[in-house]
Amino acid sequence: MKPQCPHCHACHIKRHGKPNGRQRYRCHACHKTFMSTINTPFYRMRYLEKWLPYFTCMLDSLPIRKSAKFVWYR
Repeated sequence: MKPQCPHCHACHIKRHGKPNGRQRYRCHACHKTFMSTINTPFYRMRYLEKWLPYFTCMLDSLPIRKSAKFVWYR
């Protein structure tokens, strides 16, 4: 299945840069841009690389403050 534009559902899209390591695409039909994580829980989420260690700390039953201190201030 070929990727589609989430706005107009056209199939003619091109890569349009890679800010912060995530691929951005641009639709040639409607000229709108979108990230590869659109329609996922990670869309518009910042500091994506820090969430996996944070979830790991939470699964280890660490309190929220200790989890945050471990992940954000290393």
